[in-house]
Amino acid sequence: MIYIVLGLAANKFDLFKQQQQVTENEGKQYAEKIGAVFSSTSAKENIGIEPLFDAIGERIYESINQSD
Repeated sequence: MIYIVLGLAANKFDLFKQQQQVTENEGKQYAEKIGAVFSSTSAKENIGIEPLFDAIGERIYESINQSD
């Protein structure tokens, strides 16, 4: 069985809101539409990266357990 989990990272979260190209709400809505895990992230500030990978891992774990 193949499991595919999408993660959508809205990077550059550390920038001021007026510099952001996409709002957090738009990102969340799009992620929901495509069935992806969403997280606002900043590699520079180390924000949101670990929670994104945790959520991806949880989604994989849930997928595996549902197929049993």
